[in-house]
Amino acid sequence: MSKRNTFIRQWDKHESGVIAFPSGARIRGRPIRYYKTSRNSPNHTACRGGVGRSGTELACIAILDGMDPVSALNFIRDTYHPRAAETPWQRWYISNFAPTPS
Repeated sequence: MSKRNTFIRQWDKHESGVIAFPSGARIRGRPIRYYKTSRNSPNHTACRGGVGRSGTELACIAILDGMDPVSALNFIRDTYHPRAAETPWQRWYISNFAPTPS
């Protein structure tokens, strides 16, 4: 399996529960275990329902993949879960998430 994006592990397109990002990168929607931090170590988000925090993290990964925050949230709600990023604070975090420090 090749990697196109250093942040996202590539998955087979026929694997269930896989979200395909516009860049062609794919990630398993739940649980999230394959997002790589800057130190290249796995990161796992604990989310009881798999909607709020998981949806927030997926939206931030979509931003890292090149989407703007509004499009990222809409994309995750369309492809992962309609209630992804449930709370106002989660939506605020997505809208203020920046892939690089400014």
